[in-house]
Amino acid sequence: MRKNKLYILIFLALFSGLGLQAQKKFRPSLNLSGSDEEPWNFGVMFGFNQFDITQDLPEGLNIRFTVERNLVERLDLRLETGIIFEKEPSDKNKQSFTELQLPLLLKYSSNRASNVNPFVLGGYHPAYRLYDTRTAEKNLVVHYVEAGFGFDFYLR
Repeated sequence: MRKNKLYILIFLALFSGLGLQAQKKFRPSLNLSGSDEEPWNFGVMFGFNQFDITQDLPEGLNIRFTVERNLVERLDLRLETGIIFEKEPSDKNKQSFTELQLPLLLKYSSNRASNVNPFVLGGYHPAYRLYDTRTAEKNLVVHYVEAGFGFDFYLR
């Protein structure tokens, strides 16, 4: 009887330790763990302002090249040079224009959670409109204020 109690105690001790081990929280590894502290970051963005399935090409094709400089912790200065090919949806004749963009933005990031980092940004956005068929003006400078939010995803 005593021997059975000893076996039962050893059995319970072994499996109770394994049960505690199984309760540990799984923590995924951070991809690109040092990239948040880099002084310079570069990127490319593609987007569409709208999409009409009757057209061969999407309207409002937007291509931007991003250069980002870390100013202080979680605050970056971002320059996004780009070009946009736009068609005005309100015009019946589908008048179009092409813009060269040069937005200068401030980006504030929150603390990184796993491999996702949310941020907000805003700033001044001048655009150099090469030709506007609606107004027949060439080389028109347009001024915008830009604000937005997004997520940085850190992939392997």
